Amino acid sequence: AEADGYEIYISTQALGPAEQPKETEEPKEPDPIPEPDKPEEEEEPKGEVPILGKSKATVPQAQAWAKDRGAHNRFIEIAELYWAYGENMNIRPEVLYAQAAKETAFGNYTGVVPPTHNNWAGIKIREGGPNNDPDAHEKFNSPEDGVRAHFNHICAYVGKEPIGEPHGRYKTVMTTAWAGTIKYVEELGARWAPASNYGESIINDYLEGLLSTPEPEAEAPDKNLVEAIIEAMKDLIKLLKKFIRKE
Repeated sequence: AEADGYEIYISTQALGPAEQPKETEEPKEPDPIPEPDKPEEEEEPKGEVPILGKSKATVPQAQAWAKDRGAHNRFIEIAELYWAYGENMNIRPEVLYAQAAKETAFGNYTGVVPPTHNNWAGIKIREGGPNNDPDAHEKFNSPEDGVRAHFNHICAYVGKEPIGEPHGRYKTVMTTAWAGTIKYVEELGARWAPASNYGESIINDYLEGLLSTPEPEAEAPDKNLVEAIIEAMKDLIKLLKKFIRKE
C-alpha cells in the first residue's frame, strides 16, 4: 500500500493467530457402512435319521418287536428304562434300543461280551483293546447302570451332559475332534464301531422294523376275574347290610 509517498509494508508475521490465513481442509470421506455379514451356507445334512428328539415309538411297540425277533427276557424288560432315560434327555430311546439289539443280539449276548458285563452297547474300556477281548469292554454294576452308560456314551457324541459320573470311554471320546458334533445315526459308522456302514445297519436291520411294528392292542380284562370281583362285591354288600341291621 502507499501513503504520503512512502511505501508501507505489513508483514503477515505480525498478525495474531486468529488472523493467519487458514489452509483449506479437504472434506473427510464418511466412514463406510459395514457390509452385513453374509449368511453362512447351511451344511448338507450328514444323515436322515436324527439321534435327538422325541420318541416315535412306544414301549409296548418296542417290546412286541423284540419278542417277535426272539429277544431274551432281559432285553424286553429293560425297554421301559430306555424310554425313561430317552424322554428325560431328549434322546430318541428307540434309536439306542435298536442299537442295543444289534450289539447284544437282542439281549442274548451271542458275541464276545457276556451278559454279566451289563454292557448293552459294546462300550470299550478307556484304553480300548481288541474287539475279540471281553476284558477290553466295560463292565457295569447292573443292567440299569449299563443303560445309563449307553445314554452317557451317546452324550459324548451328540454334545449333551451325562447323567452321573460317566465311564472311562466317555472321556476318551470327548478328546476327539468330532466329539459333540454327531447328530445322525448314519454318522456313527467308523466311530462307534470300525464298520463305515454301522449306522446304516442300525437303521435298516433294526430300527425300521421296530418303527413298523403295529402298536399292540390293550388286552381285554379276564372275564372270569371280572365276574369274581363282582361276586365279592355282592358278598361285601350283604355283610354290610347285616351289620347295619344289628346296629
